[in-house]
Amino acid sequence: MGKADIRDPEQVAREHEGLRYQAFDLLDLDPDEIARMLGALSELFAAGVLRPLPVACWDVRRASDAFRHLSQARNVGKVVLTMPATADSRGTVLVTGASGALGGLVARHLAQNRQAECLVLVSRRGPAVPGTAQLAAELAVQGAGVTVVAADVADRAALAQVIAAVPSHTPLRGVVHAAGVLDDGVITSLTPAALEAVMRPKVDGAWHLHELTRGLDLNLFVLFSSIAGIWGNPGQGAYAAANTFLDALAAHRRRAGLPATSLAWGLWQLTDTRSGGWPGSSARPTGSVWPPRACNL
Repeated sequence: MGKADIRDPEQVAREHEGLRYQAFDLLDLDPDEIARMLGALSELFAAGVLRPLPVACWDVRRASDAFRHLSQARNVGKVVLTMPATADSRGTVLVTGASGALGGLVARHLAQNRQAECLVLVSRRGPAVPGTAQLAAELAVQGAGVTVVAADVADRAALAQVIAAVPSHTPLRGVVHAAGVLDDGVITSLTPAALEAVMRPKVDGAWHLHELTRGLDLNLFVLFSSIAGIWGNPGQGAYAAANTFLDALAAHRRRAGLPATSLAWGLWQLTDTRSGGWPGSSARPTGSVWPPRACNL
């Protein structure tokens, strides 16, 4: 497939018994003949006789890495550069851990900045959490459609139902995974139950979101990680491990050409809403740049 490597048909026949070689230019062929060729190939692909070449996707911002990978002949199939998607306010964004301070911050930010037409706020208790009705009303005033759902993100079947319920006229365009549980303790005091309590919402929830949305056209897939996964933190071995998984999942998705951002937040403290932060916020990070900057891993 290229004019630079055309061989001499007679030489090919001498060196390879029983092999006939002919070079041709697609532009010199009759378009109807090409149509017949493509039709025959399509039938072979549909029947499974032929299989498409594998495709490896690279974000265009990693083009130099992609070309290096290609030049080293490490690929099988096609290497494709993908363009990063732009924010689309016409769809729905799903926020997990929506009953927490961080989930509320995200929801307010998305609504006020018109970055989501609809918001699906997911937490284990859903509407039963005090303050949820007030948050939903506040978001509605900003012009966002709001759905509050009680679901455990670590329960794959329950999460699948939440995602399936998103209307087709406002398709799912983004995910913000802010769910998390703390159960601190030194390594020697960790129990399987305590470890699972921390890992389930972050690790299982993130993996289910990844699997259930992998075939959707998302613009946004944000994971709320922690600096504890990078530096460690006394008494938070389970929490550090869970957040390290989120960082690794973001890297895995980006290698697959899928959107992913892992935010390794530092310490948080409650502040007066007049002190700044996202509009309507009641919390902000300490010792961090504000507004926050994404850490793409």
